[in-house]
Amino acid sequence: MARYPLRQLSFVQDDAGYRRFPASQSGTRPSWRHRGRRWIQRHQALCDQLWFCSMCVLWYMSSAMTNNLGKQVMMAWRHPVTLTFVQFGFVALFCQIVAATTGAFGRLQPLNVSRFVTVVPLSIFQVTGHIFSSVAISRIPVSLVHTVKALSPLFTVLIYRIVLKRAVSHRVALSLIPLTCGVVLVTMTPHVQFNAIGLTCALASTIVFVLQNIRSRHHPDPAGTDAVHAALSMLFWASTFAFVLMFPLWLYYDRVAVADLWRARRASSSGAPPPRAAPGMGIPMLLVLNGASHFAQNVLAFYLLGLTSPVTYSIASLVKRIFVISAAMLYFGDRVNAVQGAGIVLTFGGLWLYQSAKGQKGSH
Repeated sequence: MARYPLRQLSFVQDDAGYRRFPASQSGTRPSWRHRGRRWIQRHQALCDQLWFCSMCVLWYMSSAMTNNLGKQVMMAWRHPVTLTFVQFGFVALFCQIVAATTGAFGRLQPLNVSRFVTVVPLSIFQVTGHIFSSVAISRIPVSLVHTVKALSPLFTVLIYRIVLKRAVSHRVALSLIPLTCGVVLVTMTPHVQFNAIGLTCALASTIVFVLQNIRSRHHPDPAGTDAVHAALSMLFWASTFAFVLMFPLWLYYDRVAVADLWRARRASSSGAPPPRAAPGMGIPMLLVLNGASHFAQNVLAFYLLGLTSPVTYSIASLVKRIFVISAAMLYFGDRVNAVQGAGIVLTFGGLWLYQSAKGQKGSH
């Protein structure tokens, strides 16, 4: 005779076929916990897709918040060195807190010689690229900065072809034409807030991060869950080294400005209001929020990279850039004329063609 009466058995389909388990210990109907577990098992693929999409949305939102909050700070208090310095400090701090209080990403791995050799160049790239990016955001709109950063495939191909002497497929080369034309249309539109320093810094930041990505391809990280654990440790050590490297630079450029801001806040009780970057929110609070969103953006990027394939991650990154540009335009009320709109469409069309060409090359 069966161990359980037939009316108490529930059937769940898995990869191996049908298996059975008792509906509950004391009743004939399965509990809500068992029902939820059965539903998840039957719709595992759908649940995985929903989880991935929700993580992507959080990634997009944290990235948009980081850029928009940074722009707000720069509009009221233009000190990009301090903004970058605070970002690295908060990322290192939050990495330590997350590793110490939760088991989601494991403990931070100790610093050894191999990790030190990897972290130091990465920190230099991070410091240089983020400073250029902060200066660019302080002088031109966020949407324009990220449109210029969309040229990263062009610089990647040029470096591979000219410097590394590697062949490039015709499809990849052709995809760069609409990409470049789109960015030119956006940046050359008369309605755009043209600033030579801002555009130059945006281009410099793009080139720096392209060089960092090329170098990272020669030192690949392991895939899977362990990669997420290693990535949190790498993020912690890279941010810590970047914070230490930036400290003398911060003392030289912004020490006096930060002291003046602190004195202005202390004097606010006597009638002199401190500078504010948003209604009801001071600059220090925005710096804290910017650091928190910057940390979330980095952790979610590493998590998604370990969750999916490189091709899917590249497409998700493309959608993220579209989201960040659109969110910045809506948040700051940027006007978009027909020429600029056509340039944005061409830019994203070129990015899509580039990702498709890379995906086909990888499949062959």
